[in-house]
Amino acid sequence: MWNMLVLVDFITITTVITMVTGNIFTSSLKVERLVQEEEMVLDELKRYIDLQYDRLKTFSNFYTTRLQEIRMKDELSDFTKLEHPNAVYKAIKRFSSDYAHVLGENFDSFRNTIATSKVRFDASAGDIRGASISLLRLQSVYRMSASDMAEGNYLGYHGPALTLSDTFYIAQTAFSESMHEATLDWLNVTVSLLSDGMMQNRDSLTVGRVKALMGRSHLYAGNTVAAESLFTEAKRLDPSAGDTLELEKDLKFSQPKEPVDEPGYFQNFSRLCSLENKIYVPVRLDQRS
Repeated sequence: MWNMLVLVDFITITTVITMVTGNIFTSSLKVERLVQEEEMVLDELKRYIDLQYDRLKTFSNFYTTRLQEIRMKDELSDFTKLEHPNAVYKAIKRFSSDYAHVLGENFDSFRNTIATSKVRFDASAGDIRGASISLLRLQSVYRMSASDMAEGNYLGYHGPALTLSDTFYIAQTAFSESMHEATLDWLNVTVSLLSDGMMQNRDSLTVGRVKALMGRSHLYAGNTVAAESLFTEAKRLDPSAGDTLELEKDLKFSQPKEPVDEPGYFQNFSRLCSLENKIYVPVRLDQRS
């Protein structure tokens, strides 16, 4: 009995010592590996610092540019005043997308920080979409061309011009609203701006991508022949663009379609506007006071 108790105690002590030794041995390996690989860890830290430095430079450049524009606004032309549709659109875009584009993943944190300072910054991505739809409605009601609107010419009322990214975004909005005629109108303006090469291409937009969206709009409007022709062109110019790949899928699975009617409300309303001054309503004598 005594021998058995001694044996049990010995086994227990041996097991505990083995477990502790194993933990110490494992921890020692981890420490040794960390020491050996510290230079690689520092290399990764350097890459992280470089990334943050590049971001800070981007933030700083944006801050400097915007501050200069704000301080010079009194000396700028009337185009900066919120009296023209394009000026309003640009202001909405600046707050709803430009800040988000610059700040990237830090945008929500930035907005939360501002909120604690009781500074209003309520712009969101939905605002710029709403502004785009407003311009499309104006275009439809007053029958303006996208090229005139992009230049800031609203039936002789002049304002700031739109950028390349503006015209393409408005085209995308028109496409999502099934306004295919307007989509093609704005995409043609976008192609012209790309061909000129005079405007900054912040989003690295390609002619191939624009052609692909043209093809998708034609296809959804029932014009398969034009869609196939534009797909061939887009495939050659930018085969990896998202719209090119989407057009390829659309063509593969599409069935023959009847042409889609454009939303008729705004066309009818624009006709009423143009007829307003031509309608003569006679007044009966017995109705006069």
